[in-house]
Amino acid sequence: MNMNNNNTIQDYLDVLELNYDELTKDKIKKQYYKLALKYHPDKNGNSIEANEKFKKINEAYLFFISEYNDVNDTNSCNNSNTNFDFVSLLSSKNTEFYINLLSSFISSIIKGNLNSTIVSIVKNIVISANNTLTKSVLTDLNTLDKYQLIEIYTLLSRYQDVFHIKQDTLEFVSLLIKDKYKNDEIIMLTPSVSDLLNDNLYKLNVNDTIYLVPLWHNELYFDAKNNNTNNTNINNTNNTNNKEIIVLCKPNLPNGISIDENNNLYCKLSINIHNELTNLLYNSPFVSLYIEEKEFFIPLHNLHIVSEQIYKIKNKGILIVNEENIYDDTCRGDIIVKILLV
Repeated sequence: MNMNNNNTIQDYLDVLELNYDELTKDKIKKQYYKLALKYHPDKNGNSIEANEKFKKINEAYLFFISEYNDVNDTNSCNNSNTNFDFVSLLSSKNTEFYINLLSSFISSIIKGNLNSTIVSIVKNIVISANNTLTKSVLTDLNTLDKYQLIEIYTLLSRYQDVFHIKQDTLEFVSLLIKDKYKNDEIIMLTPSVSDLLNDNLYKLNVNDTIYLVPLWHNELYFDAKNNNTNNTNINNTNNTNNKEIIVLCKPNLPNGISIDENNNLYCKLSINIHNELTNLLYNSPFVSLYIEEKEFFIPLHNLHIVSEQIYKIKNKGILIVNEENIYDDTCRGDIIVKILLV
């Protein structure tokens, strides 16, 4: 990549909330899909601020993709779903563009194949005004089995801020799940960020049997008959004759904090340029970041004096899900911090 304009590169990295060391074409695309959906003007009141943010996201994406095309393969962008007419779409009025953007993002976050009906339902919920559940969507939801409903619930809850999903919509889907699981035991937990960062286990008592639930998972399945744990892909065909205990975890996240599909945690840190910055520059080698009761340290020499920047605290975040060993505590996700000078 052309490094002649380092300031421009850093500015665009900050817009896409990326670090240079993770700059790959796939990562750029995925982050673009995510941010363009989250800050799409139509989903943010079409304010001047929203339109400006959306424009910067598009500019940053086009900059990096054009750089990659110049260096690598000039046709690489044309064989993907990212070949949009950005100039005409900056007005954000093109529904087809939004749907393609949504499809591309869903494809980028799903591991393995995903049922086309599930994708279609998620799209219809997201693109509808105020997440209105139309008659056709309700009909489709009622045709799904319990595992497919959980897939939809997990997608909508994990990316609630990106998809602009209302809490009422999530609660409705959860009621459908409970109805489908009326012969099973379904538990919905809302762990705190502290629970996740401290690797907490939830002691679940069902019929005098104790199940230890690792709270950093999205969903877990326990065989009530044999007291075995099964954390498989929810598209897996389980034996429906045995009663199951299903635990769904939807973290209770404060404003400004989100978690992606790889359990990376995103947060913000504001530094007051009048009261804090000078003191930090002269008296401290690092900036402290507090996430609930946990403290993390960011070395000052790794930061720039700019209004916004991204810093990644590697391998210090939430445990990464291991489907083969649900209690595995060997690998952690990152903490991605957006640092703002205010």
